[in-house]
Amino acid sequence: MERLIPLFLAFFLFSCTENTPGERLQTNVPYYLSEMPDSLYIASLDSIISAEPLREEGDSSKTEVIINSFKAPAVVAAPKKQPATTKTPAAGSEKPKNTAPHFVSNFSAALSKWQSDPSNKNLYREIEAKPGEDLFKLLARAYQTSTAELPRFYILSAMQSVNPGVMLESLKAGDVVRIPKI
Repeated sequence: MERLIPLFLAFFLFSCTENTPGERLQTNVPYYLSEMPDSLYIASLDSIISAEPLREEGDSSKTEVIINSFKAPAVVAAPKKQPATTKTPAAGSEKPKNTAPHFVSNFSAALSKWQSDPSNKNLYREIEAKPGEDLFKLLARAYQTSTAELPRFYILSAMQSVNPGVMLESLKAGDVVRIPKI
């Protein structure tokens, strides 16, 4: 037993050394991976990125991403002229109109304003979900416009914050969803 005391003392001294934090990361400094991320991590990133809408127009060399913690992320690209196509909709078909030029920014501004005062009834309206409808189909029906350009992850999380008790990712028929007034 007397031989074990120095062993325990040595173990105690070496196991209780001070933990010094590693090197802090700095901005604008490249860091290289010591190992590749696993396939589950990459698949989760791929699913998030694939859910985001892509814009075909614009020059990629002039694209700029603006992120503000109080507003929706916006991608500003140089506009590109596209030839106008005229299509006549079939009678009785209810397809959403093309996205208005300022719909995304107007929707984001209205949503941000509503998030700052969620109990103000003048900033939102309620709409009932139909069978088989998800949040973006509901928004397209409510605003009569395409919602393909809305950033999915941001809109889902922001709308969930002002719709407590409603599962926006899996809407059921009859769920009442509050949406911002534009």
